[in-house]
Amino acid sequence: MTNTPNPLVAIEQMEAAALRASVVGRQLLAAAADLPLLLALRPLARSYSGEGHAELDFQPVSIADAHLWAARLGVKLVTRLDPAPDYRPGEGDEHVDGCTFIDGVKVHVGTVRFIEPDEWAAIQAAAKKQACERCECSPRCCACDPATPARCSACAPTTTAVQAAETVPAGGDAGAEQ
Repeated sequence: MTNTPNPLVAIEQMEAAALRASVVGRQLLAAAADLPLLLALRPLARSYSGEGHAELDFQPVSIADAHLWAARLGVKLVTRLDPAPDYRPGEGDEHVDGCTFIDGVKVHVGTVRFIEPDEWAAIQAAAKKQACERCECSPRCCACDPATPARCSACAPTTTAVQAAETVPAGGDAGAEQ
């Protein structure tokens, strides 16, 4: 016979996490009353691994608003550019997000911007040009000519970079957990 955990303990842990999320959320909203409106605020409280976990997901309307919210909440944002899903061919997405912990509550700030085909093509061309400038495979650059296999250390990682054009600001990280 094994020890089965008391299911009421999980409910109590979730309730305590919900209270923490509520208290921290109210404090943060009061301190940020002058910031732009949010598209969404998603509180989350749950119990797993024998503990209660609380999260607040702040989704500002725009990238610029996300930077304002992140600065106020002490969150370091990371910017990532990705090709759009198949149902939006030729387009891209700019994601910004990051997280921190405040009084035991994980606080996440993030949003996304859809990039139109003309701008996405310009972003990819700039990434490709940057990859070509680092290439040691001249005269036929493997970053510029997809038929040429990658032969140098500068080009080997560029295939993904040209396709995804990922950018991370200096010193930025996605917000490591504490």
